[in-house]
Amino acid sequence: MVIGPYDREAVVDALVAVGQMAADNSDAIEALDINPFVALSPGDGAYALDALAVLTPADRGLEQWNSS
Repeated sequence: MVIGPYDREAVVDALVAVGQMAADNSDAIEALDINPFVALSPGDGAYALDALAVLTPADRGLEQWNSS
């Protein structure tokens, strides 16, 4: 939902940063959830209120659970 003008540059910066983090750590991150994400008025920024990163089993120290 969008209500009024928002800080588009801050939203783009955040999306690019999250995308870069995910790309840089693609071997370690299994899933990433950011919800909700709030964009403030132009010039006031944007931020995540909550985020969850699920690591791959190896990065959680659970390699033994992957053995067949």
